[in-house]
Amino acid sequence: MNIKSLRKNYTTLSLVERHSLFVSAILRNDESEETAITNASPKMIQEMPDFTHLYSKVLTLLMIVMIHKADAFTNWQVFSESESERADNHSRLALYYFFVYSDAWEAICKQMKLNAEDLVEMMFPSCFLFTRLALVDESLRELAFTETEAKEFIKWFNGTDTKFEMTLENKLEEFRGFLELPEK
Repeated sequence: MNIKSLRKNYTTLSLVERHSLFVSAILRNDESEETAITNASPKMIQEMPDFTHLYSKVLTLLMIVMIHKADAFTNWQVFSESESERADNHSRLALYYFFVYSDAWEAICKQMKLNAEDLVEMMFPSCFLFTRLALVDESLRELAFTETEAKEFIKWFNGTDTKFEMTLENKLEEFRGFLELPEK
């Protein structure tokens, strides 16, 4: 099968599938493929492919995730250097938050058939901060609270049985809602 006949099938792909192929084409600098996917996509307004809105939302969500991960990393650093008796628990909670965002982002990317690391590199090429955050993903997971430990710490810290909202399941639901994606 040649490329021309493959590209004829682009019109039968879903919005998410075309978007995934478009991002892959960008990442490998394949302008011909970008153009073919764009041309095969239904247009929303004038010549705009239908996945443009999704592409914009994915990049926006990526920026939100990276901001939250950077915030959690900063909090972890501050608490891990603190001499307070509760600093260890707070640093473990900060890492838990970091990994909730990290894991939710990975799961959303997997659902959309995208490579999370490639998207970060595309948006923030050779950025030192995001390289450090990738190292945290690889090396500090064992120090983070589990979801159960985080719930127990929050309950103890607040002195009440408040509803614990920062779960991977809740974050995935929030991300899917933002991107207007189906459950799976």
